Amino acid sequence: MRFFSVPTGSRFKKLLPLVLLCFFSGTFSGISIANAVENTRSAVPLNNNKPAWFGANTTIQPVAFSLTDFRKITTKQKVLFVYSKASSAYDQAFITITRAFRRYQQDAGYLVVNFRQQPELVRQLMQQPGFDLAFVAGSKATSALYTSQLKPAMPVVSVTAKDPVLMGLRESYDAPSGLTGNRALPPEKQRYAFTSLNIRAESLVSYLQTLNPNLVSIGIVYGSSNQSALRTQVQPLVQAARASGIHVNVISIDASDPETSLQQEIPAALANSRKVDPELRQTLLWLTGSTLLFSRLDQIDALAGRVPVLSAVPDLVSSQPGSPMLSIGISFESNAALAALYGRQILTGRHTPGQLPVGELSPPDIAINFKKVAESGWTIPLRMFELATILYNSNGQPVNRGGMQLEQGEN
Repeated sequence: MRFFSVPTGSRFKKLLPLVLLCFFSGTFSGISIANAVENTRSAVPLNNNKPAWFGANTTIQPVAFSLTDFRKITTKQKVLFVYSKASSAYDQAFITITRAFRRYQQDAGYLVVNFRQQPELVRQLMQQPGFDLAFVAGSKATSALYTSQLKPAMPVVSVTAKDPVLMGLRESYDAPSGLTGNRALPPEKQRYAFTSLNIRAESLVSYLQTLNPNLVSIGIVYGSSNQSALRTQVQPLVQAARASGIHVNVISIDASDPETSLQQEIPAALANSRKVDPELRQTLLWLTGSTLLFSRLDQIDALAGRVPVLSAVPDLVSSQPGSPMLSIGISFESNAALAALYGRQILTGRHTPGQLPVGELSPPDIAINFKKVAESGWTIPLRMFELATILYNSNGQPVNRGGMQLEQGEN
């Protein structure tokens, strides 16, 4: 196995993240993409006519939001970028990919379309010539387009989407053209390359038990309308946790009235956990990647009390009072960096989508807020501290991001 790594500023000599790529020769290579995108977060607005649902600020040009404007773009490569809906996660994906392409010196122009608002336009664009590549952001749009009858006219890469195998889109994590013993995919399905926001459930349980070897109970929180979270995060974790002897409460939050649902369901789940952990000292709440939960962290934190709140989304750990204590997962930026790498390999002819396995990152991004750690009464094992890529000190202020030490007071 060959590894290409770029050292970071971390004194713990991290190789994060490692991308496992299966090449058609049958051998495996790991590629570090820690520096595949720029760390800078400085940005300026794209232009004055961007729609309200598009929240990204970036220096990348040119970008269009209508076919009329897109036809004026004269770049060598044309990229279609599909948002599932308005989302800061998709904004981050767009910024990361476009910055990476600039770094790769890809002469690309972008047409950005909202799938929720214009689903038929997206389907039409996916089937017409004129694009060299498409990125589809979000599990819903990825699943809807892949399972439809359309035949994309360009290679397609998923980004900010959950595990395609667990969503039933792929039978295997291997590259489709390298499958043996599985049903051959139709040619139009081999035009898709997938990346995953998930880490395997067995691996997650292992990390949780490293954090707390005496872990007794987990409450898994998700939005009732988020079927991708249920299939790819809740159900696999339930199975893996119970196989390790951990008690599990599944906490489904009603999307129609989340505030009331949280107020009822979290206390009920904690009461159930008391049956196996009377003082709740070996219990945690686990937040899935349901966007329904992202704006309700303060309420969840208050309802949890001293029970630590952990998340599958590293981007949720912050200096805010309602921040989760810790996260183990794939950040939106890391996933988008991998999608950009896949996109570049396709555009340069190094690989076709059918030659790329499902893109998974290992080790995961780990974020820790030590102020929340102190509030919970837990301690962080040295191994978890060494693996962390995002750290907030005992005052809740950021001190380390992506393996880079920050100046005191930097936000």
